[in-house]
Amino acid sequence: MSQIIPKKDEEKILRNNITPEFFKTDPYLAVRFKVVIREMLDYSKNCSYIIKSLEKSYSALSKNHLDKLPFNYKDKIEKVKNGIQLNQMFYNKVASLYANDFNHITYTKEQEREFRYFEENLIRHFFMSCLMRDWTLESKPERDNNYGNVLKEIKKYYNYDDANFMKNNNFKALVPGTGCSRMTFELAKRGFEVEANDFCFIYILCDDYLFNYSHKNEFQFCPSIHSFTNSYSESSVIKRYSFPDVDIREELQKSGAKPITFTKGDFLLKYKGIQDKYDLIVTLFFIDASKNIIELVEIMHDLLKKGGVWVNLGCLDYFHSRFHNSIDLTWDELRHVIINYDFDIKNEVADFVPYGVKVGSMMSDSYGTVFFTAVKK
Repeated sequence: MSQIIPKKDEEKILRNNITPEFFKTDPYLAVRFKVVIREMLDYSKNCSYIIKSLEKSYSALSKNHLDKLPFNYKDKIEKVKNGIQLNQMFYNKVASLYANDFNHITYTKEQEREFRYFEENLIRHFFMSCLMRDWTLESKPERDNNYGNVLKEIKKYYNYDDANFMKNNNFKALVPGTGCSRMTFELAKRGFEVEANDFCFIYILCDDYLFNYSHKNEFQFCPSIHSFTNSYSESSVIKRYSFPDVDIREELQKSGAKPITFTKGDFLLKYKGIQDKYDLIVTLFFIDASKNIIELVEIMHDLLKKGGVWVNLGCLDYFHSRFHNSIDLTWDELRHVIINYDFDIKNEVADFVPYGVKVGSMMSDSYGTVFFTAVKK
């Protein structure tokens, strides 16, 4: 595994303070962290079922059926193996930042089972979709539609084109559920003092690498390599995408961006009780991840300064509802809650927007969303 030298926290443009000392007070979090490192390093091994399934299916075909195919199935399997190994190279690079410094963290088989299924699926599917959406040139149209509209809305309240205005006011922005952090990057580049937050270590660790160590188009990956379903051609499945589409660190340094703070952990637990701290909160496909969306609105209200702005784009596909463990409100009901917490809703648009669109896929994902702006009275 290629080794890179970790920077001191004060040298980073994105600071997440992941050190051995950080985990001493929270063994539960330490195990989650170590399992994620292990799953990144074992990504290709965990994908072996894909290869075995392809081999089993094709080798069971009769010679007559094999002759009808426009390809040699062994060549196809080799392309899948190469795509998986390409993805593994990125995970190895990220894991190399942390793997050797946290050998003292151990866990039992029972603890591993508690986290492994969720983290393995996140690493293999959802993370790659987010990485594609946030940091590839091919996903720019989707970002321009979704993030672009959010940025235009923010500009109505904070004219970020005026560099002196931004510098003199030192506006503080919070991005909960930052994921792969494109919005965090866009806000920091425009002069906001940004704090990002996420619960999942795969995002936390990969953002650390992307913001502090990566270069433009340093990596290639195959985000669609795990399945041939709903595809127009083989080329769309094995297609390689370069990322990140910009030199993140260089762009932020050129713009004079302030260092970004990354807070790890559950948003409701980490931010409850904090008062009047932020000028802007941006939530993108995030608010429905909470078990208690009423408490989330309450925390948003507390976090914002008077006159502070909350801009949201996302659906109401309540994550915890599938476990029968959440408060699931319709938009009309949620709108009432927001107003009752002394917010003035200034903008409200209901629309379907693209989400995680894959080039060459026969299935185009989109969500019915609510795009709103709420100002604290």
